[in-house]
Amino acid sequence: MAEYRLYRVDKEGHVLGPPEVILGDDDQAAIAEAQRYVDGVAIELWDRTRRVAFLPPVE
Repeated sequence: MAEYRLYRVDKEGHVLGPPEVILGDDDQAAIAEAQRYVDGVAIELWDRTRRVAFLPPVE
């Protein structure tokens, strides 16, 4: 299982605090897990230096 970093991002693109570490067998599994964290802010999901996904906020 790979470790992914999940960052909460505000409307101006600023990272809000330290990342959450989530685990996933592959990118799709990590994206599915990251969707559970989406709320009033966007989520960026990273695998080391590669941005895997950008999940827009749910308002």
